[in-house]
Amino acid sequence: MALDENGYTDSEVEEYLRAKNTAFTFALIPTIVYIVVLMVVGLVGNTIVFIVYYKRFKPSVVRTYILAISVCDLLTNILVLPADAFEIRFHYTYHSDFACKMTRTVRVYLVLLSGLILVAVAYVRQKTICQLHESSPIRFNKVYLSLVLCCFVAFVLSVPYFILTGSSMRALKGTNITGVACGIANEHYHSTFHSVFQAILNTVYVIGVLIMGIAYARIARFLWLYKREANTVRITKVGKTSYENGREPSATVNEDAGRGHTVDTHVVPEDYTNSSVVSELAETELHAEKDTDRNPSAPNMPSSLPRGTFATNSTLPRSQTRHTQASKTLATRAGFQIKRVPARTTYMLFILTVVFTLNFLPYLVFITIDLVNPGIMTGLNVNLTGIFTRSFLLNSAINPIVYCFCSAKVRQECLLLLRSCRRASISRRL
Repeated sequence: MALDENGYTDSEVEEYLRAKNTAFTFALIPTIVYIVVLMVVGLVGNTIVFIVYYKRFKPSVVRTYILAISVCDLLTNILVLPADAFEIRFHYTYHSDFACKMTRTVRVYLVLLSGLILVAVAYVRQKTICQLHESSPIRFNKVYLSLVLCCFVAFVLSVPYFILTGSSMRALKGTNITGVACGIANEHYHSTFHSVFQAILNTVYVIGVLIMGIAYARIARFLWLYKREANTVRITKVGKTSYENGREPSATVNEDAGRGHTVDTHVVPEDYTNSSVVSELAETELHAEKDTDRNPSAPNMPSSLPRGTFATNSTLPRSQTRHTQASKTLATRAGFQIKRVPARTTYMLFILTVVFTLNFLPYLVFITIDLVNPGIMTGLNVNLTGIFTRSFLLNSAINPIVYCFCSAKVRQECLLLLRSCRRASISRRL
């Protein structure tokens, strides 16, 4: 019978560590329930959302980013959450150093990638909505390039975590037995390397929050200005313009564009007429008909205008043009009709950003405090610690709920998909 240096046999050590694993697992049952709920809700929700956006939505910039976020959340549900549950179950006998490094690095990589994608979404959304006067809209190749850049930056930032983590030796109180856990390696725990890496993560988080905050603040200001202008003037047919609040709108109307009709002198690039920008900003209805069909004496109107040009021949000073570009820029071709559509996409993306920021904050605060003042968190409840250090995982389960809450079309398509799956299951049984 082999004895170690402390006089214990190998079987006694293994039995004792198994007992400690079981006790630790029972102590963290609330944390395990939390992980399982996130895993089930996130796996089902993100799968449905991915199928709905991939099958039912037309290609667009927002669709591409949402699909990317859904993939990150699905990978979190499939890889990260089960690995966390396994780590809790074998807390004192986690002997695979490489598996520990890989699971911890993948977790950090997916979280960083989700955050960087949200930063890219905020920047692109702000550029799309607030800079309609530019003649070159966002192209799909730029969207794919931004996703590749996000993947690369997340990879670079997560590589140091592969070096930091590994098998960590844990001395058990009251005995001379040492367990092996997965975490920050003993040689790097509270080291300068560890502190620098955490400082970099904190800096990236702060910069990302500032970029997203500034972007959505600019979007909110632009939409507020647009609604204020949209409430000022209502374009109607039969050469008549009605004013609200008793004041004349800042935009001028040129009747030379067609006899018997008025056309608002605002600008919109032609490429935006079928994009989500129109659905975001179309708060009024504009009906323009081709005058050549009803009045042959009317001047011939071109079927489409060049991108970035005015819809009429009237000219405005630069100071006035800046304001008119923020109002009802809804038509660039004669005979084009735009229906009223509620603005929801930007609100949904904003809520996703807020959810990610709030969920990542407890983990960041907890880890930073523990790094600055080691041991101060040892008195906290073990489940509170377990949930705080996994707070960012909430995003993988909450994001599908946000999609359904903010988009009636997503809700409808999800219900249709579930009903079709249910009918298929019943037909197979029969």
